[in-house]
Amino acid sequence: MVSVERVQATAAPRRAAKPKASRLWWSVHQWVGLKLSILLGFVFLTGTIAVFSHEIDWALRPAMRVDPASVHGPVAWSAAARNVAALHPKAKILLLDAPIDRGFALTATIQKPDGVRAFVYLHPSTGAVRGEGSWVGAQRILRNMHRHLNLPTPIGVPIVSTLSILLLISVGTSFVVYKKWWRGFFKPVRWRDARTAMGDLHRLAGLWSLWFVALIGATGLWYLAESTVAKAPPSPRAKVAAVKLDTRELADRLETNLKAAQTAYPGLRIQRIIFPYGKVGAFQFAGQHRAILVRERANVAWTNPATGAV
Repeated sequence: MVSVERVQATAAPRRAAKPKASRLWWSVHQWVGLKLSILLGFVFLTGTIAVFSHEIDWALRPAMRVDPASVHGPVAWSAAARNVAALHPKAKILLLDAPIDRGFALTATIQKPDGVRAFVYLHPSTGAVRGEGSWVGAQRILRNMHRHLNLPTPIGVPIVSTLSILLLISVGTSFVVYKKWWRGFFKPVRWRDARTAMGDLHRLAGLWSLWFVALIGATGLWYLAESTVAKAPPSPRAKVAAVKLDTRELADRLETNLKAAQTAYPGLRIQRIIFPYGKVGAFQFAGQHRAILVRERANVAWTNPATGAV
C-alpha cells in the first residue's frame, strides 16, 4: 500500500506547476500589452486620425471646399483635365480623383517638370480650377506614419505589420489569464478603489473589443505575409505601349476614351482616372462595380489613348 506521505510528495509538484504556468502566461500578456504599448498606441492613434485625414485637409485647404448646392450632374472629368493642362502645360497629369463627398473638390495629382508632385483642386461639376495644394498634407503624413512609420516601404510595412503577431498573442493569452472570461461581458465595475476599477474596466473593454482586435491582427498578419514571403501577384495590365502625347493632347483625348470605357463597362462607377505614365501607355478608369469591400483598382477599364479602343 502506498503511504499518504508518498502520495502527497508526488502530488505537490503538480500543484506548484499550475501557478508557475499561470505566471508565465500573465508575464507574456503583460509584456505584449504594456511594454510595447507605446509603439502599438502610436500606430493605432495615427490610424484612427488617418480615417479623418481627408476632412482635416479639407479644413486646412480652402481650395478643397465646394458648395454642395452647386454640385450637380456627372463629374466633369474632361473639362477638369483640360483646365489642368492649360494651367500646367509642361506638367504631367497623373491622377484625377472624384470627390469623396458633395462638399469636396475633384482632385488632380500632377508631376511638375522638376519632379515635384502637387494637387490641383477643381469644381466637380464644371471642372473650374479652385486652387492648388502641396502633395504633402495631413492625408499623406498620417497615412505614411501609420502604414510604414515614414520609413522606406519595404522596411516600414513589415515592421508595422509584425505588430499583428503581438496583437494575436495578446488576444490568445487573455483567454488564459482571465478565468471564465465569458462571464465578464456584463459584469459590473467595482469602484471600491482605483486599482480595482481600472482592472475591471480593462477587462470589460478588452472583452467587448476582442472581435475588433482579432480582426486587426488577422488583416495585419495578411499584410505581413504579403510584404515578405507571400508576394501578391502584380495587377493585370493592358498591353499598351507608351504614348508620345503631351499633357494637352491627353486631356483632349480623355472624353473619347471615357465614353469608350463607359460603353464597355456600363456598370462601373468611375472614382479615379489614371493617366498614361512611363511604360504604361493606357488610360485606366477605376471605380466600384458589384463587389464590396474592394478598392477602386479592383475594377478597371483600360483604353488606348491614341485610338480609344478598350
